[in-house]
Amino acid sequence: MQPVSIRNAPQSSPSKTPPTGIVVVLATGTDDVPQVQQDNFRRICKVIPTQVEYLLESQGLDMLLLVEESPGWTAQSIISCLRLEPIHGNATTSQTWTNLDGTKLTAKPYHLNPQSLSRQSVQHMSTIYVAAIKTELPQYIQKDPSILKKPITPKSCDAPRRYIQATRWYTREMLHLGILQHYDYVLKVDTDILFVDTIPFHLLEDMKRKGAIMGHTAQYHPRGSQTCAKGIHNAVVNFTASVHATTTSWKQSICSASSPELQWDVDWYYTNFVLFDTRFWQSPWILEFANFLSEYLNGFFSYRWTDQIFWHQAMGLFLSNYTDYVVDYTNLRCMPSPNCWRSSYDFKKYGHDAWHRCDNGGYFLHPKDYRISPTSQIKKTRPLGRLLWNDTSYQQELFESTYQMKCS
Repeated sequence: MQPVSIRNAPQSSPSKTPPTGIVVVLATGTDDVPQVQQDNFRRICKVIPTQVEYLLESQGLDMLLLVEESPGWTAQSIISCLRLEPIHGNATTSQTWTNLDGTKLTAKPYHLNPQSLSRQSVQHMSTIYVAAIKTELPQYIQKDPSILKKPITPKSCDAPRRYIQATRWYTREMLHLGILQHYDYVLKVDTDILFVDTIPFHLLEDMKRKGAIMGHTAQYHPRGSQTCAKGIHNAVVNFTASVHATTTSWKQSICSASSPELQWDVDWYYTNFVLFDTRFWQSPWILEFANFLSEYLNGFFSYRWTDQIFWHQAMGLFLSNYTDYVVDYTNLRCMPSPNCWRSSYDFKKYGHDAWHRCDNGGYFLHPKDYRISPTSQIKKTRPLGRLLWNDTSYQQELFESTYQMKCS
């Protein structure tokens, strides 16, 4: 596959038909900390309606909401708290897709009850597919579950194994979902991303016109985060060696030295809100790499890898200058002044409300305290409703990031 370079791609007129996209959400509970689970449940009930109202409905997106059930954390309880309504009033309707790994997914389609939204003018056209699932651990852990009891290295990276499993799931099982083949783009939006306003341009149209295969909303600076990414470079080297030995047709595609970012064990993109081109990310070579990392012994459950180690490594393996195919949407994120998403960590300098400030006029935020409601402090001036596709008066310019990574 040879994607068109963004720099040389023609800035074509909007598509006659809009690109299609689906937001994938994996909602997992916790078995051991009831208070944390209660907080997570309240968070989902508050946050997902903002995602539907300000992202899905205006951008013309659907959502796949997958619930890994545990005591007190069920698909039905989340359906109830979100006030989801069966499409056409038929609670028994369901759809089944065959995934690329041969497994099947069955989900029921819903709409969000209008009373769950802050404004009643939403067109309510987005479909929310809901399914209860059980995420399968990698085969090497199924054979030896005691691995889950081994300490994480370094100790500062320790995390609940369910959390690690969920982030690993996005790098493999999500990419194998058969439902994604019905959409041009897939969006990963975490359950702690709160939207406060409508993004005033079409994200997917912007991605398509630029020939992009990934869009991100924050990048680590200056050379990634090395905290919990130990061993990823060795894993990539082992993968390239295994591919060279067994699949000669891939030899010319593998360029592990094509991008200097790949020379470190790092997380590169912050991934609680990211966009992906389905065709590229479901291609056989990407899935092969995903399968390899998922079953890599000294990986996710040894060093607490998350999906942040995956995306740039996967692109760098198969694309020279992979950053040419990535769009930076960082300044859509709410940030305190100065406009640096990392500045929200410095409470001493910016105050304890830094997570909730939107001094740059952003559209979504990653709050840490849900008792604070930033929506009451942000003026919404644009009328809510679905953006018009292929409007004859369409004058939208390609989105240009003005974000400056001045995070010192």
